[in-house]
Amino acid sequence: MPVENSHLLMTSRERLLATLNHTEPDRLCVDFGAGFQTGIGAAAVHGLREALFGRNGQRVKVIEPYQMLGEIDEALRQALGLDVVGVHGPGTMFGFNNDNWKPFTLFDGTPVFVPGRFNVTPADDGGWLMYPEGDTTAPPCAWMAEGTYFFDSLNRQQPLDEARLDPADNCKELGGGSLTALPIIETEAQNISAYIPTNLISITDGQIYLSPSLFELGVLPAVDVGKSVSRVGGKAQRAAYRVVAGDLKLGYAQFEELETFARFGARLDQDTRKIIEHGRRIRACLKQPEFAPVSVPAQIAVLLALTAELFDPVPLDQMTNAEHAVHEAAASIPTEACARFETADKLSDEDRKTIIEIARKALTRFQPKPEAKPEATAESKTQAESKAESKPTAKAEPKPEAKSKPGDGSQPGAPTDAKPNPKSETEPKPEAALNEKP
Repeated sequence: MPVENSHLLMTSRERLLATLNHTEPDRLCVDFGAGFQTGIGAAAVHGLREALFGRNGQRVKVIEPYQMLGEIDEALRQALGLDVVGVHGPGTMFGFNNDNWKPFTLFDGTPVFVPGRFNVTPADDGGWLMYPEGDTTAPPCAWMAEGTYFFDSLNRQQPLDEARLDPADNCKELGGGSLTALPIIETEAQNISAYIPTNLISITDGQIYLSPSLFELGVLPAVDVGKSVSRVGGKAQRAAYRVVAGDLKLGYAQFEELETFARFGARLDQDTRKIIEHGRRIRACLKQPEFAPVSVPAQIAVLLALTAELFDPVPLDQMTNAEHAVHEAAASIPTEACARFETADKLSDEDRKTIIEIARKALTRFQPKPEAKPEATAESKTQAESKAESKPTAKAEPKPEAKSKPGDGSQPGAPTDAKPNPKSETEPKPEAALNEKP
């Protein structure tokens, strides 16, 4: 556009609004977005770089592995004339951070860089399986077909059995009872406050919010404990649950706030990092496989271990095995304490100590071993002591004697720093000289 018409240039926002309103912008809007972030497929970014800069062998960073989005660096922005810059957080949709980059090759041979915890295993059909937070010991959460360029979620809802949706049939099967409405509402953009009618909330006793973000991370059931509430609060819980769940709610709420803040790459102090690591362990323990119910004693043991921060030293990739170890150890909880779980009686301090000690013993083998400091063996200590005893004690060496001049009155063996006295010490001094004033 000519310089004299530069005042007619639109801003990026005006250009985008003009395009959405089907009016003519000053120039065409080009959307390089493949999701919530500005980016295109890593293979396409690699092709653009080769077309613009030649084959320089530079690998493209995959900033979002879920859709295999490639990073558009500053040189490519300038070459393409882009005036909108995408803001990318340090995390990915699979729960690991964009750091510790390592080389990787796509199905079509495109060389790229992927995050360090980008861990895939070959699928039976020739594709790749991806794991939440890069933990290959957990069930896979996504799959990429052979020859394709993006992952597809493996978490699918089971099809509904239409024949069993009749409430009357269910009441007969369960022996009667009252019917409680269970409305299911789909929110838009996870905005829970704007799309739920007030009159609908007023007829329910609470809400269970299923988070798409947790679902994509493989946290199943994907229940957001912060947005899921009950009208009667903790009164519907067993007394044992109320004792151990109160602190966890507060700790998990703090973790969610700080985790969102930490995604912007802020420098965190030690206390903040501790809260985040503790919250990650809470979220790991909230995962539950399908058709794998957990007994009440095992749940109480896990919750108490979380409250006592026993899981904090356990590495995240071992949390599943550590939680199973606590489940198995819960079988050794005394029968008297297990009986109180089913009543309205609260846990006593002695019960808490007993259960925490059982959990601590179960988690001992999952604690990281401290780095062993090199210690001197008994033989080396004996040799060192014998050397110290045989070493002669340091003595002050005599300084060389000053050479005596005839008549200076010095004696043999005098120290070298002694200055010679011009007068002999045996020579008497006149008393008059002592009283003489200068």
